[in-house]
Amino acid sequence: MAEDDGGERESLAKQCHDRANELVAMERITPALQASAKRISGKSKQFLDEIALQNQREKEAAEAIESIQQLAVEPDRLAEALESFIARFPDHPFSRGFRQAIAAAPHWRAAVAWRDIRQRWGGTCRVSDPDVLAERTDDAIGYLASHHVGPLHGALRDYQRYLDKARAVLDQRGSKDRSGIVTTLKSPLLSGLLTVRMKNGRIYYVKDTDPVETRLIKEKRYLQFRYIINDKLNTSTTHVPSEEVDGGPAPAPQTRVAGEALDMVQEFEGQGWETLYLTLAERARAAKEMDPILQSILLRMFLTYASECSPAKEDAIREMIEPLEDMYLNVAWMNPGDKDAETIRKQAEQANRHIPPLALTIEAVERYAESFDESLRAYVPVGVLLGTQTSIDLPDSRQTRVILYAVASAEGRDSAFKKIGLVEDGKLKLDRAAVRAYPVGSLLFTRTESLEQPTGRAK
Repeated sequence: MAEDDGGERESLAKQCHDRANELVAMERITPALQASAKRISGKSKQFLDEIALQNQREKEAAEAIESIQQLAVEPDRLAEALESFIARFPDHPFSRGFRQAIAAAPHWRAAVAWRDIRQRWGGTCRVSDPDVLAERTDDAIGYLASHHVGPLHGALRDYQRYLDKARAVLDQRGSKDRSGIVTTLKSPLLSGLLTVRMKNGRIYYVKDTDPVETRLIKEKRYLQFRYIINDKLNTSTTHVPSEEVDGGPAPAPQTRVAGEALDMVQEFEGQGWETLYLTLAERARAAKEMDPILQSILLRMFLTYASECSPAKEDAIREMIEPLEDMYLNVAWMNPGDKDAETIRKQAEQANRHIPPLALTIEAVERYAESFDESLRAYVPVGVLLGTQTSIDLPDSRQTRVILYAVASAEGRDSAFKKIGLVEDGKLKLDRAAVRAYPVGSLLFTRTESLEQPTGRAK
């Protein structure tokens, strides 16, 4: 027979045993035949006892497997149950797979431990509060110290780097750094200035407290004012023909940019720290009417902070800074008659053009910050892969379609969750090709939107 039917074997053995006993009981039978019948009776009885013992063992194994199915939500007890099963039933077809599955037990424990941490965190993985930052940092350090392997390790190491960057902005050092920016933005050269623009391109910077007067000289109108000639705010007096003035006196463009930036920095409470300095840099980059040298000074300052504090795109930001770092910007850019400034101004114009619009960079950093909600999502155990189950009771009865995952690991590499099937309307649908990579006894997980405690099991 292609398949040995235990029930048929037992029936045939019982018939053999009964017939042999009948022969033994017959009166007219030779001693030799009676002895043969007794031997047959004894052998068939022995075979029946072995079948009974096998049936009992199979029943006990089935009960043990049923108990294993119920331990899906308790990885520690599941691993102990698999080890116990192997010890009791070393020749069972599942024992070999169970031995392989037990090797993944540390990864299961790590996944469940992370589930508990994420359940406590709730909400998003992004941080904007120093106290939350401290809590998340302690949790990450403690978790990695307690679990040397696990399917979340790669993402969690990236998250630690994210937290390190958050600390640079949100803790006391970050406050001191921002105080330096505030000092710069409050500089008299960035606030409280007026400009008088000439048609020949020359620009004069005038303190808003100094008068700009109209004079009539030889029946010709002139503007008379004192303009700034250096960073110490020293001034020189001039008068220019009104007909040659292209605009002004009007607020200097850096006054608007510095005012907006100052408001952002002083009102900053942590939200959006990931793109704070990039946003400031984009405001400065977009102010094309600003003096190119001053624009380069602000861009270099904001982008340097961004390269140090941004959780992503640091290399791209550093590339933007390189042309600015090579320039000597300590010149009297505010003095329209400074020849050195005129030479540097042309270099600054070229360097500023090298910096692209930062909207795409800001979006990329935002996506990176948000990506941890996905990469550090909690996985909850819901069943055990045994090759016999046809359905899974999900922890949330409202769920009608849920993807199932198992932990895949390779020596020398982080483990990861891999999709192996799904539960649809309570029915288990496994990808047979994917399942072949996992031994029986493997823990099945699902990702749920809710972080509630799971209670489901496979059947």
